[in-house]
Amino acid sequence: MEEKAKIRINLNSREVEIEGSEDFVSKYDETINSFLEKIYLEDGNKNHPKVNNSTDYTVTKIEKSSEENDESNDINDDASFGELYNKLPNSAKDVDKMLLAGYFVQSSSEDKIFSTRAASGLLLEQGVKLTNPSASMKSNMSTKKVFKHKGHYRISETGISYIKGLISNDN
Repeated sequence: MEEKAKIRINLNSREVEIEGSEDFVSKYDETINSFLEKIYLEDGNKNHPKVNNSTDYTVTKIEKSSEENDESNDINDDASFGELYNKLPNSAKDVDKMLLAGYFVQSSSEDKIFSTRAASGLLLEQGVKLTNPSASMKSNMSTKKVFKHKGHYRISETGISYIKGLISNDN
């Protein structure tokens, strides 16, 4: 019986996953290595890690520093919530929508915090009624994209990076 193998790449939550037999997965070794090299060259990152030619079939995780992300994927502060919402991919889940709404409320708040009600209200203005906004917030908290602050919520650096990755994707 052949061993199962898996390659998983996470470029700020734009996940790519290849799973199958070792022979099947090894067919993608060169393609993935050249893909990663191109990404690093396009980013102009001189300090990128060398891609290992002998692929490790566990988890490959590429993380960019939040400083690089801030420079390359800035969210347009002048954009309305509707504009940002329309940049979400069609595959965006309720938790993603809630995270984006929370980010928008937070960025326009003096205290840089938001409530579930305020974020849900923004979504309602766009005609989006979430089934359970509180469950979306709990899910975002469990993935450490959001944390409690002063009785409300604040988006973490992880959450901001995730949002930037979502809205910078072409639908």
